[in-house]
This record gives sequence, C-alpha cells and structure tokens, in this order.
Amino acid sequence: MERTTHVSSDGRRRVDAMGPSVIPGWDLVYGHPQDSAQVIRREEGTYALACTLHRHAKALSTQNEERQWRESGGWCPGCVGGLPVDAGGTT
Repeated sequence: MERTTHVSSDGRRRVDAMGPSVIPGWDLVYGHPQDSAQVIRREEGTYALACTLHRHAKALSTQNEERQWRESGGWCPGCVGGLPVDAGGTT
C-alpha cells in the first residue's frame, strides 16, 4: 500500500495520517498491532506512542524515538502494572 505525503509548513515532507488514533484529537501515522501500539501525531511535529489496550500516550521528542521505547517495553504503565484493558490515560 502506497502512502501519500505532503510538505508541511516547515518544509519537511511528512506521511499523511491514516485516520484517527485511539487517543482523541490525535491522528494515526502508523500502527504496530503486534505490540498493541500506534505512532500518533497531533500537529506537524508533535508525536507520541499510544497503547491501544490502555489508551495511554507517551510523548516523543521525535517520530524516530518510538522504536527504542516500543522495543524496550515499560512505556505504558497499564501494561507494566497489569491493569485491565482501557484503564489507562494520556500523558
């Protein structure tokens, strides 16, 4: 599947959002269903990693930072603490 892109106000080319994310007000950039995670964007350069089970969002400095957080685990307090699905919040 080919993704469309656009040139943002800062001159950088960015992938268009796929639609709404699990966090209200944020757009889905791409998902990692096997990890119950989504990379989401609210504004041109504001990214977060979202847990689809607990609806928790971990703010990211850059989009590329998501991989190290996702692979290291522990970024979603609901998953770490064994909370029931949908018991989380956003940060």
